[in-house]
Amino acid sequence: MSVAVLITPYQSLSSFGSSAAGDLVLERSAPIPKSLRKAAQIALKDPRYDSSPHGIATFLSGKLLKPVWHSYCLTWHQNERDRPARALATKIPEGKASSQNCRQNSSANLEGSIALRTALMLLGLTALALNLVPASGPRPGVPTLFVAGDSTANLPNHRGWGDPVADYFDATQITVLNRACGGRSARTFLNEGLWNRIVAELRPGDYVLIQFGHNDGGAPDQPPARADLPGIGNETMRFATADGRTELIHTFGWYIRKFVQDVKAKGAHPIVLSLTVRNVWRNGKVERGLGKGQFGKWSEAVANEEGVPFLDVTNIIADAYESMGEKQVKPLFTPDRTHTTHAGADLNASLIVAGLKGSGSPLTQFLSAKGQSINEAYTEPSTTR
Repeated sequence: MSVAVLITPYQSLSSFGSSAAGDLVLERSAPIPKSLRKAAQIALKDPRYDSSPHGIATFLSGKLLKPVWHSYCLTWHQNERDRPARALATKIPEGKASSQNCRQNSSANLEGSIALRTALMLLGLTALALNLVPASGPRPGVPTLFVAGDSTANLPNHRGWGDPVADYFDATQITVLNRACGGRSARTFLNEGLWNRIVAELRPGDYVLIQFGHNDGGAPDQPPARADLPGIGNETMRFATADGRTELIHTFGWYIRKFVQDVKAKGAHPIVLSLTVRNVWRNGKVERGLGKGQFGKWSEAVANEEGVPFLDVTNIIADAYESMGEKQVKPLFTPDRTHTTHAGADLNASLIVAGLKGSGSPLTQFLSAKGQSINEAYTEPSTTR
């Protein structure tokens, strides 16, 4: 049996007509059926993309075509165990987004469409005959470089540095997995199980880039309930959460220290990074870290205590920005002044690679030709300037 689902980023489908029998029409806020979750694993398993038709359509737009919104028909065959066995995604021409067109156009193309199979592979879906297993994960025989952080490292359409940084490494020698997740602090990255996912996948000889701080400030007991306690000590405080639970909250440094120690315990190599830089300027000078750089200072202090590398990303990026000038830097950011465009993310990625080269990191042995072409960067060991 084949199943066709119309996926659209638009708010309403009232003008598209009713759904054909047996088909689903998913609007922006509609829930996702289990079978669609399986058929669209590449969109749903990646923490950058929300589990909604809007999220899937936006993902497909950014990966398969231009970074604009389109409607798509996702079609798949159900096997005898009610699992998606084969699938393809078809762009629906503008003005023709209907469930009828969805079924007529894509069901006919489901059989033997080599071009669309190739397009799906470019999307990150594995070969269609492989039951859509997740496309990213550690590979046998080569080490893995994990990225742990927030939206400045992982944002849709490669607007976080953790995606383009993979281009600076040779994929035949190392796997780069961007496990950063938007909106997370060190506290929520741990509490939501995102960190434990990395630890479960870690193998001896792997590497983990650890960067937090953008979402770690504020009152720990106030919405959005993600701030840590300040400092690097072992102080704790118990807070009541909105759902009636209590949570024991630690200092920012405690969380970073735990991450570092967990990586070391698995025989892997942690590298602690200070924050990326916001597009905030004063008298020709760019801001060097939130809260006068306190999160960078705390990150550096923990790294020094644990005897692991610290990469002063804040000053490396800030130096580059100031050499470019405020006017040239502005197009590299979105209006919120924290998140970058694709070009801004790629620049940050290149500067992180430059810092790795300048620090003599063993990761440089895995660089691609693009990574090897980057000039090394070096900053003083302190995050203060």
